[in-house]
Amino acid sequence: MLNNKRSYAFDFDGNLVFTKDTIFLLKRDWKWWHKKEVSQKEFDNIQIDGKNWRRLNDSPQDSLINFWKSGNYKKSLLDALSSNQTWPGRNVYIQANKNASPIAKITARGQSPNELMEAHRAVIYDILTIEDRLSLIENMQINLNMKLSENMAIELYLNNNLYLPVQSSEFLNMYALNLAIPTKIRKNIWFERFVWHIDLLFRKYYWKSFVNNPKFSVWFSDDNLQNIQSMMDFIKADLMIKYPYVKFVVYNTNDSKNIKETELIWKNFV
Repeated sequence: MLNNKRSYAFDFDGNLVFTKDTIFLLKRDWKWWHKKEVSQKEFDNIQIDGKNWRRLNDSPQDSLINFWKSGNYKKSLLDALSSNQTWPGRNVYIQANKNASPIAKITARGQSPNELMEAHRAVIYDILTIEDRLSLIENMQINLNMKLSENMAIELYLNNNLYLPVQSSEFLNMYALNLAIPTKIRKNIWFERFVWHIDLLFRKYYWKSFVNNPKFSVWFSDDNLQNIQSMMDFIKADLMIKYPYVKFVVYNTNDSKNIKETELIWKNFV
């Protein structure tokens, strides 16, 4: 069965995988601007204020070209999972797949939602063990209370998930957003969309028992401290009120050797 009606929203870089992909910026040195290449970890601690740091050509697309290349997301994910590399969200991510727990990929990468789904499909077929894949199929059958073929179970699972590349032009156009909205705010917007989606999904899975006991949990996993704080503030001010029957868990992977879990629940949640 789903692990206590859990669902998971994952950031990608620095949380699910560590990659060598770099970001191009302009750094001010007195009155001159110099092109500088920084890692994802370095970028997380830089404030793009126009005074000391700017994006290359003042363009998110130009700065993040390494993160936006077609096929790069899938390659980064499969390379990390097939190596002996340790990354903070690995165990939770694999377990979520085994449990057929709904997943959202909320990433600042610029690939299309379909490319993120294709990468997830490749993980299921190429990275999960046979036993893990059978566990996923079994749990999907339990969730829907019906016999399913391997292919049908996996496709239904993939379509239960949300793939949210908050920098993708295709994605932004689809929802009438723009790049002027900070990434942390866009992540809040799409995390709320995921919670709404999970609420409907679990009502379908547990439609009889859900009326009397609608409680479930939603996890948010990220390594960026600004995103984490913004999400915690948003959950406390908004989501806990809208969804008093949901237990929110923020999974802080900023320090991979000291991962922190913070539970945020409504005062009457039991």
